[in-house]
Amino acid sequence: MWILDETTATMTGRDLLIYLSLKHSGNWDEIYKAISEKEEIKDSHEDYAKMVIAAKTKHHIITILDDEMPEALKHCHKPPFVLYCDGDTSLLHAKRKLGLAGARDYHEKEHDKKNVAIAAGNIVNSDGAIVVHGNTRGTVKDTILKARETKEIKDILISPCGLNQVFPAVCKDVAKSASLRISEYPDDTEASVITTTNYKRIVAALADKLMIPNLNFKGEPIINMALNDGKDIYVGPSSGKETAGSELIDEGAFALVTEHSVTWEE
Repeated sequence: MWILDETTATMTGRDLLIYLSLKHSGNWDEIYKAISEKEEIKDSHEDYAKMVIAAKTKHHIITILDDEMPEALKHCHKPPFVLYCDGDTSLLHAKRKLGLAGARDYHEKEHDKKNVAIAAGNIVNSDGAIVVHGNTRGTVKDTILKARETKEIKDILISPCGLNQVFPAVCKDVAKSASLRISEYPDDTEASVITTTNYKRIVAALADKLMIPNLNFKGEPIINMALNDGKDIYVGPSSGKETAGSELIDEGAFALVTEHSVTWEE
C-alpha cells in the first residue's frame, strides 16, 4: 500500500488525478476529499498503471494541471480535476463560445418553435462561434439540429455520463455529430440527478455568452452559474402561461427576438 503525499503528487500528479477520477467515478467531492485527506491508495503500482494507461488509450485526457485545461474551467466553481475528451480539443480555446440551454419540454409549441428558429439563426450568424451545450432533448437538441440545416457548425457537448454512453438516448444524433464531446466522468459512469446538474457549471464556465431560447423555470441552475461567472444571458420571451423567460428579461437579461440578437465584440 502507498499514500498520496506531496512527494508522490509532485512526481506523478497528473496520473494520480486520473487514477482518483477512475476510482471515484468522477465524483468531484470524493476526489477532493481523497486529495485533501491524502487518501491511502490500496491498488498496487502495477494495477494503478494499468488503469491509467487504459483510460489514456480510450480518450484524450486533460487534467487541471495541464495548460490545455481552459483557464475558465480552472477557476470555476468546483473546477474539474479531469476531462475525458473525444474530438477536436482545440475548440476549448476558441475565441467565441456560445452556451446553449433551455426547456426540455415545449408548453407553447408554436411560440417555442419560433424561439428555437431564432436561436438557430443566432448560431448561424455568430461568425464562427463554437456552441457549448449539454445533451438534452427539447430546446437544445432542436436548436442544434435546426442550425445544422443551414450551416455546418462546430460544437462542444458536455456529457453527464461516461463518453462510452449517450444520455438521453433520444439525443444520439446530436451526440454523434458533435465536434467535441467532453465529460468529467470516466467510461461506464451512468447519468444521475447529480451529474445532470453538475455538467451545467462547465457549460456556464466555458461559454462567453449563454442563450436560452425557451425557459420554463426561472430558477434553472445554469442561470445563476452563468451570472456568477459574469456572462451575458440571452433569453427568448415567454408566451401563454409560461412567464419565466419574460420575467428574466425584465430583470436584465437580453431579449432573444431576432436572428441577430447575440452580439460580439470585435
